[in-house]
Amino acid sequence: PIIESGRRPLLHTVSFGTTQGRVTDRRARCSRRFSSGVEGQSAEQVVSQGVELGVATAALATLLLGGLSAALGLDSLFVVPLVLQGLFFLFASPWRTEKFYDASGALTHVALLLASFTASTQTTPRQVINCLLVLLWCTRLGSFLFSRILRDKEDARFAQFKESFSTFSIPWSLQAVWVFLLQLPILIANATSQPLLLGTRDVVGWMLWAAGFYFETVADAEKEAFRSDSANRGRYIDSGLWRYSRHPNYFGEILMWVGLCTSCSITFTGWSQLGW
Repeated sequence: PIIESGRRPLLHTVSFGTTQGRVTDRRARCSRRFSSGVEGQSAEQVVSQGVELGVATAALATLLLGGLSAALGLDSLFVVPLVLQGLFFLFASPWRTEKFYDASGALTHVALLLASFTASTQTTPRQVINCLLVLLWCTRLGSFLFSRILRDKEDARFAQFKESFSTFSIPWSLQAVWVFLLQLPILIANATSQPLLLGTRDVVGWMLWAAGFYFETVADAEKEAFRSDSANRGRYIDSGLWRYSRHPNYFGEILMWVGLCTSCSITFTGWSQLGW
């Protein structure tokens, strides 16, 4: 979610920290590109089509994931992110503010994780360790992103979504889908009724998670230090981990969840193989 964190759906993937003037300028330039690049259509028509596509995508993703959750017997858990993100959206909508978006994603992750863990018919070391790893990831990332939006005051990626009530609902709907989809391996493992012993896959998975957590944490810290230096304004970071990868934080995020999925995969059978 689909989320510079590389761990969120669409809206979570890039850090801007721009002023309103820059946002306006960017939107103006985008409008000119739309006008010149789409024959026979105005910028407003292109933007309107994009919004309609966003609404349709959010609705389709919700329906498909709802069907999957029902097939896996996790439909009651799927309601958790939908309800919470709906409530956060209604709270933020009157002010059209995105300041609570990242924090709401972190809280929704925690709520879904706890609901899954408490609903489990058994408690195994695998469940406990994987849930603790998710909580550690969620706490670090959520606090990092929330402190960033408090500092930057706004997120330029939300500008086009603030036009109306319906468009503002798109990112919140997608975040609900993203939270459930990302945690699907954990939800499946917590729902299993067989007390499977720890094995090689667990060890490999946790090693991958540790490596990913290191990459994401260090990469975020390096970029924050880079951005805090006014001499680097307008430049792209190419030092530290960023010297070897354009998005080392994305790499760390992917590695963590591949690791968790590797650990949980021993519980996958039938339809739950979709947890991969």
